[in-house]
Amino acid sequence: MASETEITTLNRKRGNIKSQIRKLDNALMDKTEPSIPKQQAELDIVSKLQEKFELLKNDYYKITNQTEFTEVESAFDSVEDDLLNLEVSLKTSINQLKCNVESVSLHNQSKGAPIKLLKFLFRLFA
Repeated sequence: MASETEITTLNRKRGNIKSQIRKLDNALMDKTEPSIPKQQAELDIVSKLQEKFELLKNDYYKITNQTEFTEVESAFDSVEDDLLNLEVSLKTSINQLKCNVESVSLHNQSKGAPIKLLKFLFRLFA
């Protein structure tokens, strides 16, 4: 049986992870001009949050009995779903931005590439 203090500490850590997920999710939804580097940095944060969350789940499992763990399992499932959805959204957004950049790049290359024309010498017959 885990002490109330240990469970409270773990609940606070879980709440911290959930608030970071909400913050990243809100930033993703509010973007007016998204950039690949910024979204890649956010994706790195999501990866770190996933690692922290796995450690947190292990800590819960170590200090709680099966009944106590079952009580928080649905909350864990919710956080895992949120992390997965955020990761997918960021990866999708990054891929769309990369496609847009490539499309613009190809469009600019086709306009700016000079075409060399062959010069023919014509004789004028009078």
